[in-house]
Amino acid sequence: ESQKHHDAIRVYFTFETELNQRLMLNKLSVSKFDSSRNRASALSDPNLLFRGTLVLEVVEPPEPSAVRWVDLDSGMKDLVMKIIYTAVIILFVGLSTAFTKLVYDWKPTFGAYTISFSNVAIKMVALKLSVMEKHKSSEVRQIWIYIKIAIFRWVNTVIVITVITPYTSTLMNGKKELLTGVYKIFFAEILTGSILQYLDISGNLARHVKAPRAKTQEEMNLQMRGVRVYIAERYVNMTKVLFMAVYYCPIFPGGLVMGFLALVANYFVDRFSLMRTWRPSPKLGASISTFTREWIFPITIIFMARQGVRYWSNLPFDAVCPSDVDAFPGTYELKAFNPETLSLNDDITTTVTVNPGEKFHRYCKNDLLSLHGMETFNKMYFDTASQKGLSLIYEYLVLSTYFIVAGVIAWALGRIIKKYFSVTYEEVGDDQHIAFSTVQSRTSYIPQVESESSPFPFLACPTDDIKDSGMFEWRDPRRPYEYYDLTKDVEKIVAASGGKLDDDVALFSKMVHDRPPWST
Repeated sequence: ESQKHHDAIRVYFTFETELNQRLMLNKLSVSKFDSSRNRASALSDPNLLFRGTLVLEVVEPPEPSAVRWVDLDSGMKDLVMKIIYTAVIILFVGLSTAFTKLVYDWKPTFGAYTISFSNVAIKMVALKLSVMEKHKSSEVRQIWIYIKIAIFRWVNTVIVITVITPYTSTLMNGKKELLTGVYKIFFAEILTGSILQYLDISGNLARHVKAPRAKTQEEMNLQMRGVRVYIAERYVNMTKVLFMAVYYCPIFPGGLVMGFLALVANYFVDRFSLMRTWRPSPKLGASISTFTREWIFPITIIFMARQGVRYWSNLPFDAVCPSDVDAFPGTYELKAFNPETLSLNDDITTTVTVNPGEKFHRYCKNDLLSLHGMETFNKMYFDTASQKGLSLIYEYLVLSTYFIVAGVIAWALGRIIKKYFSVTYEEVGDDQHIAFSTVQSRTSYIPQVESESSPFPFLACPTDDIKDSGMFEWRDPRRPYEYYDLTKDVEKIVAASGGKLDDDVALFSKMVHDRPPWST
């Protein structure tokens, strides 16, 4: 069979000194706009053109362990697929809402735990979808996982309970009322998630049941690796609790205390898991924290302000508003309505007196999905003048908050646009004057592919020249690096079929190590 040639997509450099790295980045860095259009004028010296004609896109790469070597060729088509898969998550939101309503109507406590367990299930769905996507680095993958899980969990945990609960039950006492449901969700989040994570049932089964019964050392090592942790899910868990606390704080201030307790519990359980049960994860940069700060927190503030004016304006949540029609004075006897028989109950009655000058009251469409929670703010009915005044003040404060948050989001968007049209590289800190070859725990960009069937990754480059370089982030105490070299497997397969690899054909990545004379 013919051997297919693959052109290089990216080239990674590791410099001996930080000074040389900064010099190269300062000289060769151009904007994405310039590199995509091969604008030679963007470079200060024509000698900096690659092969005399090409403008390279030179950027600081992610950490070596965060590079996804098999997905480096992802492009616009893959971005569209990510958006489609995210839309699938939105579809799951609708299905989960319908199922949760059925369970909640049957038994509210089970409804709260259904929400909690469905939040765990969506993690598995999001991870399966992320495997089908292409991401250039683990940081990018974590952000897309973050978006998928956050959309589902925010809606499923916080907003669904509002949708499935009748409007007039907002401030009422009872097992099926809104505040009771919110309390139970907080309680379930504090206990269910923390206890399940602490128990680490799957991990303990692997370590204490499967590992001792493994037939080979390699099988045992696979069972002892620990649980894979996703930083995206930890961020979602934190922001979900924060979002729920501020969403309901106008009518449930105790939610702020319960949210604090949930975050404290998460902190201690995460710290325990980090030291005892989680496997090592790729070293990531600040992308997720920056995304949370610039996008998630502003959205949370918008919802907090919006819900505040809704709840204050809709008190006392009785769905009754006055009309301009005069009522008929007199004393009337009212009978209770039996919803099961659709008839009046003669055994339950009450007497109502209507005084002259009083108005008829009508049913208001107090829809929490509308702009203010009632028809319009000017037509709202307030029980007292102080409520109206407070609501007006709250309304103006909310509008001010909208403008501030809109400015923050516009600034974040401006940064994204600026990155496309301008050079983004900036030197951070001072040169530490530490040679790379003198660092004991150094690692470099060695192409490798992880597999669930192996405790160590497979190497997608020849290892003959780098096996003693000390650049690897891991070491198998039982086998040499050549054992994980995929190029040797291909050579054996081709040789078994009577063929021979063409050295001029690029099948795998190549790594060249130029060892300094003073290196150890």
